[in-house]
Amino acid sequence: MEEIRRKLQRLQKKIKQKGNERLTFMIIPHNEAHIFNLQLSKFTIVFAILIALTILVTSGFSVKLQQNIKQEAAELYSTENAFVTERQHYRVHYRKFNARHRQLRENLTALMIKAELIQESDLLFRNDNSLSTIANIQLERESEQFLQQLKNRETSAQEAGTTLAQIRERLLANDNKSVEKFSYGSDVVEFRELHLELKETIAAMKSFKRFISERENVQKSLPYSWPIGGGHFTSFYGPRISPFGYSRDFHTGIDLADEIGTPIYAAADGIVALSGYNGGYGISVKLQHRFGYMTLYAHMSSTYVYTGQSVKKGQMIGRVGTTGRSTGPHLHYEVRLYDRHIDPLPFLTSL
Repeated sequence: MEEIRRKLQRLQKKIKQKGNERLTFMIIPHNEAHIFNLQLSKFTIVFAILIALTILVTSGFSVKLQQNIKQEAAELYSTENAFVTERQHYRVHYRKFNARHRQLRENLTALMIKAELIQESDLLFRNDNSLSTIANIQLERESEQFLQQLKNRETSAQEAGTTLAQIRERLLANDNKSVEKFSYGSDVVEFRELHLELKETIAAMKSFKRFISERENVQKSLPYSWPIGGGHFTSFYGPRISPFGYSRDFHTGIDLADEIGTPIYAAADGIVALSGYNGGYGISVKLQHRFGYMTLYAHMSSTYVYTGQSVKKGQMIGRVGTTGRSTGPHLHYEVRLYDRHIDPLPFLTSL
């Protein structure tokens, strides 16, 4: 161990002696008699060389870094231009969509007024100021929740907190806003307003759809349909001269004449209350409908339904015949409301 220490001391002494040796540099001008001598130690020369190499290497890295920064700046500029172009593209389409949506709201309002679901004085949709206020309130609430989440995460993890704080700084709408305040840009507010408008429109359309569906069910349940595959009037509802003599009687329906076998169809959705022979009506079908309506189809040659069966509007229930008290092939068709005879003609002429 002592031997190693002595060797190290000798090596250190030798290096020190060599380093302290001086080299003389002579500068001899052509026009001057005086000669300049410059004496430098080897340590000084080595140190100067190291400094020069460091400067050269650093300069090379600086030039390379500057080139990379210029390239990245160009890429960022190109990306920014792409984002600006894309944003403008989205805003153009947003305006077009918003205009079409406003037209849809106007048409929907007109339809609902025409259907008497609302009055002209009723406000089906909120105005722009109300929507803007609601949108800002919602976004402000969401921004507060967002900042609270950032604070909670910053408290739990210091490293994450630093990153999230930087993110929060970037998300600030204006430089003069405090980091404790967060606000969304105008685009976000506009899209939130559109979101609220769409929710209102969807709700109104669902309401109108329910009305149409119920109206359709009502129409299917009312006997507004031509009950025969052809036919022409031979006798109407009300007082008439009896076809079986010269006496007067009251005709409780209408007669539609056609060939035997002509299809007969249900005038509305309903339940078969009777299917079979029915005295002077001959082979008949009675259908019970909603809202107290009933229809009777008489003098048929055959039926295709049975008592208690559910039938749909337009479903074939039998064929024209001349059974019962009849003077020829025809359909005797009646409409009753709470078992009281009413004139079927308005139901056939308002199709």
